Amino acid sequence: MPSTPTPQCMRRLQKELSALCREAESFFFTRPSAKSILVWYFVIKGPADTPYEGGRYFGKLNFPPDYPMKPPEIIILTPNGRFETNKSICLTMSNYHPENWSPLWGVRTILTGLLSFMVGDELTTGCMTSSDDLRRKYARESRRFNAEKMPVYKELFPEEYQKDLVELKREDNEKNGRMCGSAGCADGFGANKGGGVMESQEKEQWRGLFPALLGLFAVLMGAYFWPW
Repeated sequence: MPSTPTPQCMRRLQKELSALCREAESFFFTRPSAKSILVWYFVIKGPADTPYEGGRYFGKLNFPPDYPMKPPEIIILTPNGRFETNKSICLTMSNYHPENWSPLWGVRTILTGLLSFMVGDELTTGCMTSSDDLRRKYARESRRFNAEKMPVYKELFPEEYQKDLVELKREDNEKNGRMCGSAGCADGFGANKGGGVMESQEKEQWRGLFPALLGLFAVLMGAYFWPW
């Protein structure tokens, strides 16, 4: 298999990247590796009212050189309780099922399908079972994991990395405030309320956005498997 993308692959990935960069804020953000356009990293935001709420799930797509004629490999790197980390995930739009793949699908379709599968309970290769409590724990810890354990996250998403540092500082201040509250610490929780407001706004955005995204994914899949 060739190690460099075909001209068609290059054009398609550049076109998708350009389109995604022009979009308003979505449930994910993604950028190609500085080393190869065939490797894209992404972050999916955990949907509100699920065990993944507040989570930031870092992963990557490994595209074949002849994409979009063949699907990419999908890997999640952030612990989450739903998928094994650093393992290929078997989905309809992944490299496990090239027979089901449509060249009309793209990065948005892939990540919408991944999120739809993530909030379900079906098992497949690359999945794992765990309690909702553990998944909530992973969601709470996801920002810190990405910021401290994933250097490429900081490199490709510096704006999100800086937001994470602010949020982590707020969490640390709250923790310190709880620890010394009975001792009369001066500031406590008051100095860092902005992060909570940001999380609340994201949660409200998710409540409206997530059902629409899943509906769009269902329409796309239905149009492919059951054409008129």
